[in-house]
Amino acid sequence: MDRGDLELVIAIRDRGSLARAAAALDVVPSVVTKRLGALEARLGQRLFDRTTRRLNLTAEGEAVCLHAKSLLAGFAALENELGERQNELAGTIRLVATFGFGRRWLGPALAAFREQHPALQFQLQLMEQLPDLGAEGHDGALWLWPVQRRHAGDWVTRRIARNQRVLAAAPSYLERRGKPADLAALAAHDCLVARENGDGSEREAALWTLRHVRDGSTARVRVRGPLSSNSGEMVRDWCLAGQGIMPHIPHMLRRNNSQLPGRLGPGQGAGGCTASMRRSVFSSQSRSIFLT
Repeated sequence: MDRGDLELVIAIRDRGSLARAAAALDVVPSVVTKRLGALEARLGQRLFDRTTRRLNLTAEGEAVCLHAKSLLAGFAALENELGERQNELAGTIRLVATFGFGRRWLGPALAAFREQHPALQFQLQLMEQLPDLGAEGHDGALWLWPVQRRHAGDWVTRRIARNQRVLAAAPSYLERRGKPADLAALAAHDCLVARENGDGSEREAALWTLRHVRDGSTARVRVRGPLSSNSGEMVRDWCLAGQGIMPHIPHMLRRNNSQLPGRLGPGQGAGGCTASMRRSVFSSQSRSIFLT
């Protein structure tokens, strides 16, 4: 017996006649008669005693109806569950991100997202260098640098936010070394170099490109300093400890209570988002967060 057979028997019982059951099932009476006859033949049992005036359930028909109700309810419950699963996010997503961004931003965001979608699982790999996603079995990456040329034609990428940096230093450093008045003065300061992408040499990482926030012009300056690292978080900690100047994210400056070199003086906080050097205002060249 299948679901249609059970619905047929219940319809005949509830309507009391083959004609009314046919109307309820939206078929002609002859179809109901044939289907009931075929069902009884398969079972080898009569389910209804039929006369010209009455239609009564047999003992076997009553047994079928007794179980049919719960079976049909089970079919409906299964359909509802499967429908809900179609609308529910489920499965495993394998992501890659840089160390600092992954720990500080992406990790907490994934945990919060999973609370809304408990059927999801995330596998987050934090790396210094963007891997070959397909070859290593990753579904995607959130990265702070553009995709390398050898992968640009194979991957679908989308910029989801701009990651603008500004030059920042702790008040203790500015009290000790003063504020750089211009780009030439910046080159003579202790600058903290981060090599977070795993590409390029120390010399390339120490060549900073700055953008004038008023007219959009750019300038390049080669910086120097006694401290450098492939960890942006390590360089930030050095900056907060007064070890030098670094490009940093403006809203993170407010959180860390560090200070921009320039017009902001001690005690004014870091509410600004540009570095002031005499009359020219520069910020670190914008980078972007890419979803790959």
